[in-house]
Parts: sequence; structure tokens; C-alpha cells
Amino acid sequence: MRTFLAGTPTRFVGVPPGAQLERVRPNTLFGFYVQDDYRTTDRLTLNLGLRYEFYTLPVEAYGLDTTLRNVATDTSFTVGAPFGENPSLRNWAPRLGFAWDVAGDGRTAVRGGAGLYHDTDGPFNSAFGIAAFSPPFAATATINNPTFPRPASLTAGAASARTLDYNIRQPYGLTFNVSVQRELAGQITATAGYAGSRAHNLISAIEANPAVPQILADGSRFFPAGAPRRNPAFGPIDYRTNGGHSEYNSLQLSVQKRFSRRYQLQSAYTLSKSMDNLQAQLNADVNNASVYPQDPYDRDIDFARSDFDVRHVFTTNFVWDLPGRESSVLLAGWQFNGIVTLRSGVPFTPALGATNWSRSGNTSGEDRPNLRPGVDLADVVLGGADHYFDPSAFVLPPQGTFGNAGRNILAGPNFAMTNLSLVKNTKVGALGSGGQIQVRLELFNLLNRPNFATPDRGVFAAAAANEAPLATAGRIARTITSSRQVQLGLKVLF
Repeated sequence: MRTFLAGTPTRFVGVPPGAQLERVRPNTLFGFYVQDDYRTTDRLTLNLGLRYEFYTLPVEAYGLDTTLRNVATDTSFTVGAPFGENPSLRNWAPRLGFAWDVAGDGRTAVRGGAGLYHDTDGPFNSAFGIAAFSPPFAATATINNPTFPRPASLTAGAASARTLDYNIRQPYGLTFNVSVQRELAGQITATAGYAGSRAHNLISAIEANPAVPQILADGSRFFPAGAPRRNPAFGPIDYRTNGGHSEYNSLQLSVQKRFSRRYQLQSAYTLSKSMDNLQAQLNADVNNASVYPQDPYDRDIDFARSDFDVRHVFTTNFVWDLPGRESSVLLAGWQFNGIVTLRSGVPFTPALGATNWSRSGNTSGEDRPNLRPGVDLADVVLGGADHYFDPSAFVLPPQGTFGNAGRNILAGPNFAMTNLSLVKNTKVGALGSGGQIQVRLELFNLLNRPNFATPDRGVFAAAAANEAPLATAGRIARTITSSRQVQLGLKVLF
């Protein structure tokens, strides 16, 4: 964005005139399931189910689909269906759940379940999104360091390609949970549980035609200037394939006091960890990083905290019917409500401003800096809006190499929000049974706390070796919530 606003963009991507971008790909999804609840004893119930879903392959009605069946060796696109075999034909998805009344008195219950789920839409989202931009009916032209505002020629980078893995596999996930619930005195219920998931074959974006590196003595990769790409028939290949995987584990605790004695209260705490080696298929779907792995040859190096991983979440809410004489129009019908939310920050990745500093050919992704030797990651985050993290903790890696700073190694600002409301309900007989007028005073962000967004992740411009960090590195430019807001409302209920 900085180079664009300065009139010196580093890359232009566009579609030449005359390209055929319209596609018609009808397909049908079929779903069948069987389910039964089986009460084995008075205290144990099983929930059993089996689902089968499959879809017909979405083939372009006018023969405009093309594919690279082998991105490493094909020298031209093959006209025809973008898929090999149908990956959905084995989409069997069992379900299992149980509920156990431990003592038979209805006060202690153990519940659990597990299920297998298939993403029947994931592969086709990729196909619809990128297959229209493939030769020979259309092509994506990429021009590095173009003239501005008008690139000299859209044919300069016409060898770029976008395609889908011809042998795409079915993405699927397994979810599982177990919990123990205990009814206590005073209308209070406490619950402790575990919930987790595993996902495999997730659709991920990757540069499928990177430059060919030299392997150094320490096993690292070095990309010399002008290194040829793996498939010399093409430039960059924006590729959607399997290879993404994720895991989630969480401890979930809650206490609920049901409404009695004029009030109710509910509190919950979750300690969780979400890990993956990808975030989404499109850069437009993420805020904190690129969806492309830094190293096209090893995407699992990016297995780390998910972009949306929130380690700690605490929430509490209450409803309190204030005491007052029912016969008094002024004193009766008052209610006080509140919600408090506290959570830790989402992670983010330090990055370089330049595209392809590593010279890996990964022009859609982003490179990262090196962590300065001897620096403890725990000391990098400083807090504050001007320098949320210390940019001097990083150094610019030698050009042609990858930085060793990992994905999502820094945690963003924490979040806290308190919302309150005061409500007055007045019964009005003229409005019929249950009719009333409700006056509301609502306060959002009561403490007027600024909840900051993640900071500017760009540490170096990466325009020259041995440069100083950017002045904007670590600077927070906005908040994600508004300042304190007071709202008055009137409702007529009848």
C-alpha cells in the first residue's frame, strides 16, 4: 500500500483484454442420513448417526475449463474438467453421542460426542475463484516494477497461471467433546468440559512454481538472483491444493445461576489453543498475514498458532430485577443487566515490506525477518500504541534467504469490554394482556477502554541490505471498538 500511494508499485497483476471470464458450472449435492437415540438403561442414552454426502463434479457447460495436471512438468494447459476423480464418493460421516446420569438422581451428568464432517464446498470455492483466470481462455498477467499509472504491456507477464490441483482430495474434520455437569445448591449448575477438533486435507494456497534454490551446507535454501523456476514454461503459478491441517484443544468451564430470588448470573472461561499451517484460501479473508506459506517447498514450517487463536476468554453476564413495590408505578419494573468480556489478543506475524526479498518466486506471499540472536521472544512485545513491539529485536535476512522469525510468534493487544443497561418496564392495560412500555438506558464500553487492533507488522522495507527498521513498525493505527456509547430507547410491547 505504501508503494502504491507513492506511485511506485512493485507489481501489477491484471487480465488482458478479450479474456473469457464467465463460467457456468452446474453441480448437485446429495445428502442422506440415518439417526437413532438408543436408551440402553434408565441412566444412559446413546445418540447414533451416519451421514453420507456426495456431489457431482462441476464441469463447465461450454468447455472453458482448463487445468495443469502436473504443475511441475506440463508445458501448457489441458482443456477439460479441472478435476480427476470425484473426491466426495467416500464421504461417510459417522456420529456418536452419549448422556449418562451418573447417580440416577439427575444432579450429575456426563455428556460427550464425536463426529466426522466433510467440507463439500471447499474444493469448488477454489475452482470457481481461480480457474477462470487460466490460459488459453484467460490469463493472469504479472508485471514486476511496472510503469505507473499505465503498465507498458499486459503481455509481459502472461506466463503466470492460476489453477487447481487436478487430484484434489476431500477436506474433512473430526470434532469431539466431553463434559461433566453438576447441579449445586441455590439453583447453581457447574460444568467442566473438553472440546477439540482435527482437520485434514484443507485447501490451501501455495506458489506451485517457485525458483530452484541452492542447498547450503546447513541445509537451508538460498535463491540466487535470476534462478530459474521449477517449471520454466510458466512464471508464478497460484495453486490451490490439499496440505492444510489444523488442531484445536480447549478446556471449558462455566457456572450458571438460574433465575431465582430476582436475579440470574452466568460466567464462563475457556482456555484453548488452535494450531494450523494455513489460515484461508484468499488474502482477502485474513487480516494478520498472507495465506501463502513463506517457503513454498515446506509449508509445515508455518504450523503455528492460528490467526484467530484466542488463548483465554472470560465472559460473565447477569440480570437483576431490582426490588420495588409492585403497586408503585414508579418503583416497580426496574431491571439491571450487564455483560463483561475479557480475552487475550490474537497472534500476528512480523513481515518485510518488499515482495519476494527471498527471491523464492513466491510473489503472492510475504517474507519475514530474522530474530536477532540472543533476543527472548517474551521481551519483544512492549505494549502501547506507538511501539507495540520492539523492531530492534529483528534483523533483515540476507537477500535470497528466508527469515527465521516464525509465523504468528507475537501476540496482539488484549480485549476488555463492559456493557450495562438499566430497563424500566411499565404495564399498560390499554395495550392488552402483557402490554407494557419499556424505557432503556444502555451503556456500551462503560470504562471507555481503547481496544487496539494489531500493530503494523512491517519491520523492514527490504529495499536495501543493512537498512534500519521502519518508523511505522509496531505502530497501532486504529481500535476495533468504539469509545463509550450511551443509548436511550423506548419500546412499546403489545
